Amino acid sequence: MSEPGHNGKSCSEPEKSKGIFFQGSHTVGIEAGTLWQALNDPDILQHCIHGCSSVEKLHGNEYLATFGVRIGPVKKDFAGRLSIVDAQPPARYRLRSTLDAGRAGILEGAADVKLTPLSRSHTLLEYSARVSATGLLSRFGRRLLGGAAQKYMDSFFARLEQKIQEGT
Repeated sequence: MSEPGHNGKSCSEPEKSKGIFFQGSHTVGIEAGTLWQALNDPDILQHCIHGCSSVEKLHGNEYLATFGVRIGPVKKDFAGRLSIVDAQPPARYRLRSTLDAGRAGILEGAADVKLTPLSRSHTLLEYSARVSATGLLSRFGRRLLGGAAQKYMDSFFARLEQKIQEGT
């Protein structure tokens, strides 16, 4: 298996009302159908999302997740819903989330995920996402939120690669 890796990523600061936008791509050493299954498996998601303590499938493409997030000086436990919408297996979907940290604020986001087979053993995963914050979290500014979002994405891919190499 050749070494999977990052193909590119970026983070930008759009208008304040729209939150943080970031995008990137990652070559994953697994075929698209198996990657699709991994990205929809609560146990694998729990392992791959940094600080995640639980991912529970509610029904259909709805999940309940809890995890600890650190953004700047704030470290809080979040609980919320993740929803997969507009799914076109195994090619693409949109992930929507609303995560509540009580008085610290709420993080809302949406991500478009696209899987493109490169070979029988490699898939290009492309993503673009937008995250907005309310409450105390919104006071940290787009630069800090964008940096934290990118850090969590990088961690997700590293953990996903580890899980794949273990044989999911």
